[in-house]
Amino acid sequence: MEHGADSLTFERAEVLRRTGELAGSGVPFALATVVRIETPSSARPGHRAIVYRDGSMEGWIGGGCATPTVRRESILAIATGTPRFVRITPDTRGPAPDGVVLAPMSCSSGGTVDVWIEPFLPAPALLVGGSSPVAAALSELGTALGFRVVSYAEAHGDACGSVECVVSGLQKKGHFDPQETWLVAVSHGDFDDEFIEAGLRAGFRYVGLIASEKRSAVTRVRLHQHGLRDDALTAFHPSAGLRIGAKTPQEIALAVMAEIVALRRTAATLDEAASIVRGAEAEEEAEASSCCHHSESASPAHSAN
Repeated sequence: MEHGADSLTFERAEVLRRTGELAGSGVPFALATVVRIETPSSARPGHRAIVYRDGSMEGWIGGGCATPTVRRESILAIATGTPRFVRITPDTRGPAPDGVVLAPMSCSSGGTVDVWIEPFLPAPALLVGGSSPVAAALSELGTALGFRVVSYAEAHGDACGSVECVVSGLQKKGHFDPQETWLVAVSHGDFDDEFIEAGLRAGFRYVGLIASEKRSAVTRVRLHQHGLRDDALTAFHPSAGLRIGAKTPQEIALAVMAEIVALRRTAATLDEAASIVRGAEAEEEAEASSCCHHSESASPAHSAN
């Protein structure tokens, strides 16, 4: 497929418009831009695509032999938070230039495509339920650590007695990416259980409760009674925080945020990305097989990458 100048101009404008829209929405994505080509190639410098964490794409970055590679590398960029310069080329022999990821061009038509991939990641969200001194300390420390702190408190008119009410209240406070949303309930029983259940049902990565072991056990029983099985409670952290002997509100907040930071830096996100990447690689193999088969029956001038 050959895109003309008018089509390319429109695509640039549309993808950039969509990029700006997404940047303010709290949705993680990567912007992939073709910066250089060596013919034959159907891609052109300036072609762009938006790639989401699940591998879905908007825009156009080239034909079937380039797209799976761009998808895979974009997923990794989102998972690591690191931009990537990717060269898709028939010749991957020898060491890659500094800062360049070499990926094989599997289509026999050849050609090289250089793509710059930049991840756009929203700040992680810290949802703090309650208005106690510990909640205030959590909000202050979370802000200092770069979290988007969202307070859910009775003082703000947020407290209510049902999960549905909590969910409705959270929806009014903006979009929350489940993989980067960290919820801590510290309302001293006012609405802890409803807040926690809402977070678990939303699939938030961390749902913590600051309470005694006895109180935490009661909450777990209530969650079971509301139909949440043990496998749905993997994100639940009763008696939240690392065991550092914390006593003051500031120390308790430090213990909780230390636990959250430690979990954020684990390989969980990379494991999820690896699973998606394996799917992209399977697609890449299928595309390569189809592409190469097609190339054999196409004219020498045909280019699919």
